[in-house]
Amino acid sequence: MKNVLALLAISILTVLSGFSQPFVIPAKLDPAATIIPQFVDPMPHFAAGLRINAKAGGNLLVKAVPVKQVTLHYSERMVRKAIKAFWFRALGWRFFAALVCVLVSLIYFVWMGDRSWWIGVMASIVVMGIGFSAAMYVVHFRVSIGKFRKMSVPEATLELGDERFRITSNIGSTELSWSTVIEIWQFPEFWLLFFSKAQFVTISLADLDSEARDLILDRARSHGAKVS
Repeated sequence: MKNVLALLAISILTVLSGFSQPFVIPAKLDPAATIIPQFVDPMPHFAAGLRINAKAGGNLLVKAVPVKQVTLHYSERMVRKAIKAFWFRALGWRFFAALVCVLVSLIYFVWMGDRSWWIGVMASIVVMGIGFSAAMYVVHFRVSIGKFRKMSVPEATLELGDERFRITSNIGSTELSWSTVIEIWQFPEFWLLFFSKAQFVTISLADLDSEARDLILDRARSHGAKVS
């Protein structure tokens, strides 16, 4: 019995060790950060097809880059659902199953009068597991809901290009390359686009037509992102 509990305890500690860094989402993605490269347009915008004199000599033809634009609508209900979905999937059902098994076993052995060192180990693991999962949820919830409530209009404009995309709302604008997207989690009502284990953007599916969905998946996959 204790061998089985030891395996469950190891599985819980394995999950916890996988998230050694705190789950803190910055209030705004910083394009100048080391993880997310900065993209600076080296020249002003010109009308498509206009020929200008380049400094190095010769003519330069500026071509229009097709961009698909989508207006995303958010609600507090959707934000809450996105946080819950992220929280449960990030930890995994095995984490919760193992935690419940260790907790039930701890209660059983204490009730049976066991006061060995193993009781202390199980109690420590239960406290760590509950504390970590609760802190992870609270941090993401407070940051996400806080940013949502700062929006005077719960909308954002998503511009999709071949090499980069831009998200703009009344609280800020971020333009990133598709190469910064490392993973996409698909849910029935929304997608989560990840830039790291703890940084992600929520995309409402109700606002995306089939063309926009295919474009996001194609561009992300072509730059090495995992889709699940």
